[in-house]
Amino acid sequence: EGVKSVSEFLMEIDQVSSIKNVFYRGHANKNFKIIPGIYRSDEKGNSSYLENEDLMYSELVSMIPDEFEKKDTLQSLTLMQHYGLPTRILDLTENALVGLYFACKDELIMSEDGLTVQADGEVIVFDIKDEDICYYNSDKVSILANITKCKNDFSFNYFYFTYLNHIINDIDISLE
Repeated sequence: EGVKSVSEFLMEIDQVSSIKNVFYRGHANKNFKIIPGIYRSDEKGNSSYLENEDLMYSELVSMIPDEFEKKDTLQSLTLMQHYGLPTRILDLTENALVGLYFACKDELIMSEDGLTVQADGEVIVFDIKDEDICYYNSDKVSILANITKCKNDFSFNYFYFTYLNHIINDIDISLE
């Protein structure tokens, strides 16, 4: 059985307060999959979001360009998610009460006997290792965010890139 009050929730959270890198994610339905919106299926089971990600990005930026002026891709994705567009961002927070807020939002689901009922929410606690934390201005975050702008048939051949990089590094260029 889950917690029934904020004070009970805070007592549970106190048990994880010693974790160094603790993050929370709250969602209104405990059966919700923990994946970013761009990878989810719509109500009919179609998963066309990812294959149209670059188009959705471009369309929204062109519809309201002033909103996206002087924003990098990560900032743009954050704003797009705020507008309800599915993105590759998964919201986490360092504040347990923010996670609780999202877990307590109304979500109606169909019960096994065909009735519409309130879903049970959930707050998930993440313990993330130091080496796995990336900041907004890191190369890794920038690359992952900018994949959004690539066509859906984009591919990256790591081995070919490594091979070319090796050849380039082996070339001895003399300016004399």
